[in-house]
Amino acid sequence: GFSIVFAKYCPFVIGVEIESHKIKKAEHNAGIYRVNHMMDLIQGDFFLLKRLRADVVFLAPSELLVERGEKFSITKHLSPGLSELIRHSLTLADSLCILLPSYASIEELPAIFCDIFNESPE
Repeated sequence: GFSIVFAKYCPFVIGVEIESHKIKKAEHNAGIYRVNHMMDLIQGDFFLLKRLRADVVFLAPSELLVERGEKFSITKHLSPGLSELIRHSLTLADSLCILLPSYASIEELPAIFCDIFNESPE
């Protein structure tokens, strides 16, 4: 879904998804919205991409199940882990955008970025 929206406003979009049924659905929808000529969809593991260079990487990580009474945690309930995704994204592009659930606690983000950039949170 997001690749199609970006294709309406960006010169060219590359979408990566590991699940084949999501690629097929995106290809179908790209034809409906007439943006299929403005995008490539790759079925594969994002972490195996090594030679791709992009202007921006957009991340929308999957959410893992949260047990009843448990508070959603960015570090525990995203798959793959946000730190892993960010580290790999920065090997592909200098800029990134991350879509987190609206109920995510952003208080966890400084520690994640400090860890990635090897800095102290103070």
